[in-house]
Amino acid sequence: MNNDEIQKTLRELNIEDLLSGIFIILGILSIYGDQIQKKYVITKDYKYQKEANNIFDLILLVTFILYIVFLYRSYRNYKNASENRKNLFAIKLLGSCFLMAGIICTIYFQVNNKKYVGVPEI
Repeated sequence: MNNDEIQKTLRELNIEDLLSGIFIILGILSIYGDQIQKKYVITKDYKYQKEANNIFDLILLVTFILYIVFLYRSYRNYKNASENRKNLFAIKLLGSCFLMAGIICTIYFQVNNKKYVGVPEI
């Protein structure tokens, strides 16, 4: 591995660290949103439901953006793959497309059902 390849690999690993950190933050936000929804269940005060939904909307938006990054990376890896590994990377690209379809369906659900109590899981 030459120096350029090493630097490229290190950059990609740093991006992985950043993405992992973002997912940790999203997990913490999800727990916080659940706590707010518990207040709504106990008090029936709609402001808690609205606040929780705003948090869940943010989580879904950030997740959507992350999945776009994954889709782009999968496509880039597919395009750069050698012919004998193209099929493997095509499967990875297909998986990224399924993730995108899932997050789009979940966002649709969240936008159209603001009275649901629970995290709009994907």
